[in-house]
This record gives sequence, C-alpha cells and structure tokens, in this order.
Amino acid sequence: MEQNNKTKIISKFELLIKAECSELANFLIKKNKAYGDSINKPVHIFNTEVKDLFVLLNIRLDDKLSRLKRGKKYKNEDTELDIIGYLIIKRVLKRITPERNKDEGL
Repeated sequence: MEQNNKTKIISKFELLIKAECSELANFLIKKNKAYGDSINKPVHIFNTEVKDLFVLLNIRLDDKLSRLKRGKKYKNEDTELDIIGYLIIKRVLKRITPERNKDEGL
C-alpha cells in the first residue's frame, strides 16, 4: 500500500513538472512576441559592438543573477523565471545556430 502512495506522489510531481514546463513555454513565446523577437533579432541601438547572441544572453543572465544574489526585486518581475527562460532560450539557440548560420551564410 505504501508503494501506491509513492507512485501517486511521483505521478503528481511529474504532472506538476510538465505543467510548469508548459507554462514556461507559453511565457517565453508570449514574451518573445511582445519584445519583437529581440533575442534572435536584436536592434543594436545602444549596443553596436556585441553581435554574438550567446554573449548577449550571458549578459542578460549576469544581470538577472546579480539581482537574485543581491536580493533585489524589480516591480512584478519573477527573476528566477527570467533566468530559467534565458537558459532555455540559450539551449534552443544552440540547437538552431548551425541551421541559422547556414541560412545566413555565416
């Protein structure tokens, strides 16, 4: 009987992981649209020198990690969610970089 309880707990835990990941995917897609795909197509208004998307992502991650380490909150932002999001985006960019480079002649 104890095994059944553990199975139910694990199953609920797994469902919660899937729900969290699904919510994160929706959040990233919505945010990417709201920012005009600025991850893939930054406008380089102030930053005209750094073009590498991975470097730009690392800069954003450093800013978020700095905020988290210092215990600073900014309005209604969820810094942990932003960090997870940037790490997911980084993994996605790693997957598409060879294809993008080939398409863009890089």
